Amino acid sequence: MVIARLRPYTSKLLTPVAERLAVLPAWVYTVAGLTASIAYLVACHARQFLSAALLLLTSGLLDAIDGSVARVRKEASPRGALLDSVVDRLEDAIYAYGLLLLGLPQPLVYLLLTLSLLFSYVRARYESLARRSLEGVGLMERSERIAAITAIVLLAGTSLQLATLLLVVVNVAIAVGLVWRFVVAYRSLPSLVED
Repeated sequence: MVIARLRPYTSKLLTPVAERLAVLPAWVYTVAGLTASIAYLVACHARQFLSAALLLLTSGLLDAIDGSVARVRKEASPRGALLDSVVDRLEDAIYAYGLLLLGLPQPLVYLLLTLSLLFSYVRARYESLARRSLEGVGLMERSERIAAITAIVLLAGTSLQLATLLLVVVNVAIAVGLVWRFVVAYRSLPSLVED
């Protein structure tokens, strides 16, 4: 929600970058983002907290860039959108698994992943039904979740207890955002199928 409101400004920043990077197709950056997320896992396993946080942010940044590159190259397509969405969900699972490797409590990490997937699913399902965007509705959209997980990773390097507490707070925020998003989506859909 917060980052979505900043999107007009971030788009102005990303567009010049995307224009320079548009020498390569968008899928290259999608794959690079996935590769960075796998490297994040390796860093988590090695308990290299700063490296893990930087790789996580890199993965998130590449996720933002690939869409911008696709638009600059005029290659935005349903196939590209599907690939990007599937890779995003895979990365969400990887980010959560990294927290397990750092020693965060399993139930809380599983809850984080479940809430994150449901959050994204509500938007995808709503947009397929309503043909309208749900972007910006609800707390803790993907960019905000990546920022929060990065903070958890960094905090885990100094205090696992504080990192766990932050994870609880993040889960609560995502749950509130999920309910908010669902209610907005549910109320805006017709109750009956129109002929």
